[in-house]
Amino acid sequence: MAKFESPKISIDKSQHELFVFLADLRNFEDLVPKDITFSATEDTCSFGVSTMGTVEMKIAERKPYSQIQIKQVGKAPFAFTLYVEIVALGASKSEVQVTIDAAIPGMLSGFVSKPIQHLTNSLASRLGQKYMMN
Repeated sequence: MAKFESPKISIDKSQHELFVFLADLRNFEDLVPKDITFSATEDTCSFGVSTMGTVEMKIAERKPYSQIQIKQVGKAPFAFTLYVEIVALGASKSEVQVTIDAAIPGMLSGFVSKPIQHLTNSLASRLGQKYMMN
């Protein structure tokens, strides 16, 4: 199992506020890189990635207010789970980290590792940018 982790991002929002925002996958549209085609409902999303085609995901678990697990469903070249961890640093400050655990077959590793790491980094950094502007 390969693990891809974003840097930890400090955000001036409460753990509760961030959890509520991130627990609705429609809000990820502002967070995914612009080169990814994205659509979502509250609990499901799909996105197009050049190296993987269209991937569908569904919220597997919401652990109030600390973690959201989003699992790959349907057809994909490999199984993976995206985790969003939220840690309270105070009443109105939190730390967020995005992690993807992926069962990447050896022959695909060279093609998908860099885009997956880019996705984890982009989700975290764009979340930080969103709340710096608000």
